[in-house]
Amino acid sequence: MQITGGAGFVGSHLTDKLMMDGHEVMVVDNFFMGRKRNVEHWIGHENFELINHDVVEPLYIEGNSC
Repeated sequence: MQITGGAGFVGSHLTDKLMMDGHEVMVVDNFFMGRKRNVEHWIGHENFELINHDVVEPLYIEGNSC
């Protein structure tokens, strides 16, 4: 699952739910409104990836691990 804005209030709660349900989650956030601390407890988990990126710009990911 990919979550844009996953470090924001709503996105971080969605991230928590999906991670607790055992999904692989990729969070893409530019941290303009969201905060890294909202998802930092997942950093290092094998099913979690955090990308600092503004989705206004294209994001090309090769070999998506999630």
